[in-house]
Amino acid sequence: MSSGPLAFIVFLTYIGLYLVFAGQVSGTEVAAGVPAVGLVATYAGLRHRSASRPMRLRGPWLRLVLSPMAAVAGDAARVGVHLLRAVFVPGSHVAGTINRQPFRSGSAEPTEAGRRALVTLASSLAPNGFVLDVAPSVLFRDEQALLTHRLAPARPDPDREWPV
Repeated sequence: MSSGPLAFIVFLTYIGLYLVFAGQVSGTEVAAGVPAVGLVATYAGLRHRSASRPMRLRGPWLRLVLSPMAAVAGDAARVGVHLLRAVFVPGSHVAGTINRQPFRSGSAEPTEAGRRALVTLASSLAPNGFVLDVAPSVLFRDEQALLTHRLAPARPDPDREWPV
């Protein structure tokens, strides 16, 4: 397939995703989406054309995408039970816990920074938790860990590379 039709398909896909995430199809959303998506599609095309080597994504992508999505229903149920208990059971208190998840934070290389960002994002998507800090940092001098907050208790993941 030549680059013209492929670029048009990419543009239509992006505008479709934009409208789905906007939650409505209206003239104002289309007017805002077309230029924004045009810029993104133009950047993607220029990046693809000017790349000296193809961009290669590393990591367990299926696990990074499916694991947080699969955890949403279970986490939502656990969080819902805790919140219902806090509302309907007199004297109950829901505080949550702060946990240390073992995590190899890596070096300052761009690939390691990207991995840290993806782990932080994927660990913060589910309703039961979010990442407070990535070590080493001010909070953990030498320890390599993620500091996470969980409303419902959860066991740490044994994977230190991709703890999602």
